[in-house]
Parts: sequence; C-alpha cells; structure tokens
Amino acid sequence: MDLQTQIYSFIEKQLSCWEFAKNNYFNLRQIKTRTFALPKTKIVLQYNPTRIASTGAKTDSESISKRKCFLCLGNQPAEELSIIEGKYVIQVNPYPIFQNHLVIAHQEHILQDISTHFEEYLSLAQRLPNFALFFNGINCGASAPDHLHFQAAESRLFPILDSYDCLDKTVVFEKNNAVTYKINNVYRTLFSIEATSIDNAHLHFERLMNDLFVSTQPMLNLLCTYVNSTWKILVFPRKQSRPWQYNAPEPQTLMVSPGAAEMSGIFVIPKEEHFMRITLADVIDIYQQVSL
Repeated sequence: MDLQTQIYSFIEKQLSCWEFAKNNYFNLRQIKTRTFALPKTKIVLQYNPTRIASTGAKTDSESISKRKCFLCLGNQPAEELSIIEGKYVIQVNPYPIFQNHLVIAHQEHILQDISTHFEEYLSLAQRLPNFALFFNGINCGASAPDHLHFQAAESRLFPILDSYDCLDKTVVFEKNNAVTYKINNVYRTLFSIEATSIDNAHLHFERLMNDLFVSTQPMLNLLCTYVNSTWKILVFPRKQSRPWQYNAPEPQTLMVSPGAAEMSGIFVIPKEEHFMRITLADVIDIYQQVSL
C-alpha cells in the first residue's frame, strides 16, 4: 500500500477512536466562512475557535522552556495514533484547519529549521500527490518552533494553488530544467520554484535564500506540491511574525497570526467578533506588514 492510501485509511481509523479529534473535525464542517475576491485569486476567512491554542500560542523561549513539547511522542494523548515514516511521525492534527489535516513531525526534538531537511520535505511531498505540504518557520506561525515539523492538507483546499496557473509570474532564475518565479499582484511577497528533480529544486531554493536573507535561519513559510513529475514550491519570505493588530486594544484587535495557511489564502480567526470585523483592506495590510 502506498503512503497516501495508507494515510487516508489511517485518518479514518484515528477519527473513529479519538473522540476529541472526531468532534473537532465534525465541527470543521459547520464553521463560518467569508470570501474576498482578488483579481486572480481569493481570500477565505475561517472562523475556527478550536485554533485559539495555535493562534494564541506563546512562542518566546521562556514560555517554550516551561511547557512539554506536544510533538514529542512521550507527551501525547494515549488515543493519538501514528504512522512512522523514516525519520518522521505522521499524525492527524487534532485542531484542524482543513479536513484530512496532518502533522508530520521529526522523531527527534530538533529546531524548526528547513535548511538541512529541505530534501526530506520534497521527498514527502512526492509521496503524497493529493496533498500540499506546508512549513511554518520560526516566528512565522509555528506554534512549536522547538520541534521540526511539517503539515499537510489536500492541495485543492489552498486558494493560491487553485489559482496558481492564472497568476502573473516573472522569471527570476532559470537553470537545469528548473525555474524560479516572482509572483506579482497578490499583495504579499511570493516566489515559486518549479523543478523536476530534488537536486535542482534544492539548488534554486538555496539561491533564493541567499538572495533574500542574511540569516542562516530565514523567516519564511513554504507550500509544496508534487504533480505531473514536477515540484511546485511556493516561498513566502517574511519580515515579521504578527501584525500590530494582534496586540492592539479593542476594538482594533484582530487575532490573526499568519502562517502558511494565511499566506496561502486561508485566514484562520478564532474569535467571532474579529472574524466579522476584518475587511479586505485589513487582510492586505496584514500581508504587507509581515511580508519581506
């Protein structure tokens, strides 16, 4: 059985025996959404109160040092099942943004750093062709910046992927049957890499990182798919973790902590009053604040 088929069966089994996760996935079918149309894509707002634990997570070093890592196997509920896949543990995300939402965590408790695990990330994407794998860097939406992990959900659920072929692209770098593009007119900084081999994808990714960042731990979000023998890696360079509205006094507060989901067009908002209040102008302003 291939990994993707195994995962669909695994999700069904997990939701049949873990009541907490089952209830959260049932509630996900009934959540409120709003949609903003952009010229070539869209933004979907999602009122999702179960995500308060992630959106409101304290990710400073002191707070992290005082809590047990919820991605380490020894600290998880007895009902939580796992697929061990090489160095990684695949589990159902009990606080879903999407149906069939996965967490793919490294078996070791190591830093949330993509630089030495990029090829593993692409290899996992290759084995899950129905899914998009996403990565939240440190200070870029990762609620566990101390433990390397990816997440995955079906590609069809991401607005930026749904409209990808229609987006305005400019070639930045082309070499070895791979291309890096700058994506224009989407209100946030976005690059994409298209490649037919892991080596060439890695070459283009390293070049882009060197062009954009001085730090060896760049701030970014990633979204990756593997379709028709081609990787598409969307790179969202970041300069800021959260917008000023996150800590603003009411009635200006908007509890939005952008990660890969938000950068890809799914704005998760755990408070209903903020969900109802946010405007397209707010969304664009948030993108411009956090994008490099």
